[in-house]
Amino acid sequence: MNHLPVFFRIFFFLASATSILWLSLDPAPPVPAWEVLSWDKLQHALAYAVLALSTGGVLQMFRRSPRVTWAGAFAVSLGFGVGMEILQKLLTSNRQFETLDILADGIGALLAAAFAFWWQRSRVPQSGVNR
Repeated sequence: MNHLPVFFRIFFFLASATSILWLSLDPAPPVPAWEVLSWDKLQHALAYAVLALSTGGVLQMFRRSPRVTWAGAFAVSLGFGVGMEILQKLLTSNRQFETLDILADGIGALLAAAFAFWWQRSRVPQSGVNR
């Protein structure tokens, strides 16, 4: 039973990373019917917020401080975003490297990681020691 949370954390991370990889490299990705969600930069921010949360879930298994966990989740997510932009430039003919996409990725990842850090810290009684 102890392995279920680990399995789900790893599955959620792999599912989010694989989904982003597929949607980033698909020459004709699906377009949401809801107009607000069809805005490209919002899609980037939401996708990388989910990636940051799933990455943080995996990093929590290493029992690091919340600051290290969520800073790492942000860094991994942003690095993944940069990697996806590079792959789009190299592997696709109808996609290109976009700096604004990386900015949207970073904003989504930062907001999610900051919220998760705040949430985790607010739920743990403070012992007076600065982590």
